[in-house]
Amino acid sequence: MLGEIKNSLAIIVIGISLSACSAVTLPQVFGSLGWFAVDSVVEAETGKNVTDNVVSGVTGKDCELKKVFKDGETVCKEKKQ
Repeated sequence: MLGEIKNSLAIIVIGISLSACSAVTLPQVFGSLGWFAVDSVVEAETGKNVTDNVVSGVTGKDCELKKVFKDGETVCKEKKQ
């Protein structure tokens, strides 16, 4: 009897823990969709996403962070004038 209670309690605790970790709220969904929309529009207009534009503005160089995954590519280059 005590073993069954322990097993049931363990299942309940694990179930609650997992559901709390996977809960997604509507503001999170709409926030993600909004960011995706903004990032897509900026990339269509400038050729770089929002993060690349911010890093480029701060450093004064032409930066593309996705180049960090390519061997031999420089992430930030001097801007062409």
